[in-house]
Amino acid sequence: MRSGRHNTYLPSCQHCYTHFETENGVSCHLAQKHSCREKEAQWLAAVSWNLFDAHAHIEQTRRVSPDGEEIPYNYDMMPLDAEMDTDINYHLLAMPDVPPPPPPEYATQDKDENDRYVEDYDGVAGMPMSDVVQPTRFEFLACNIPLDNSSFSPFVDEKEWDLAKWIMKSLGKGTTDELLKTDFVREREPSFHNARKLYQIIDSLPDSTAWKCDFIKVEGDVMNLNGTPMTETYPLWRCDAIEIIQELIGNPTFRNDIAYFPE
Repeated sequence: MRSGRHNTYLPSCQHCYTHFETENGVSCHLAQKHSCREKEAQWLAAVSWNLFDAHAHIEQTRRVSPDGEEIPYNYDMMPLDAEMDTDINYHLLAMPDVPPPPPPEYATQDKDENDRYVEDYDGVAGMPMSDVVQPTRFEFLACNIPLDNSSFSPFVDEKEWDLAKWIMKSLGKGTTDELLKTDFVREREPSFHNARKLYQIIDSLPDSTAWKCDFIKVEGDVMNLNGTPMTETYPLWRCDAIEIIQELIGNPTFRNDIAYFPE
């Protein structure tokens, strides 16, 4: 009697021996790993060629009768007590006679296709249009907005600025009013005594690129009672792309990260 066996099959890449939870994971791996994808293509080509050779061999070895007619295989002639081998590994039958791939070299890394190769551009694009240096938006604001001798103006100091930043990120209007009414906060006399005053201070700060709203009328495929298509109006919020570029270029935070010449 054959003993029962339970084999756990774990899908894996036959080229780099990486295991995956599903067959779909193997497919995704082959789609992303260039080296394994090339080996898989070579393996499939070898499989196709071996199957072609096997088919040709079968055609050449068909049994024929003396009068030239093909003799069909009669499976009914097989003895009833003949034991069938149910442990055939059909995967091995389909494997071509191809040498196994070498073991993976973990010290070797594939070339990153996203590597950046910079080539200098010798044209005039990116060259200054004038020798006069114009102030950026940030420089203009720094020169024209009074800071009251404080880097944290319009707030009194860094502590008040930290408190305002935490309130804006963490609390709503109702909870802000409750917090500012506590004796702990009132004893420190912040420049804002309620949420409305805090929001007014925030609104007085220079804002970023202004949002603009356009209304677009869309015509549908449903007819009105008078036979005309029904329409709906949708708001489209947008920013001026040129103003966004000006703000990014003028931001001193990105001073060393912006390339002004095409590459």
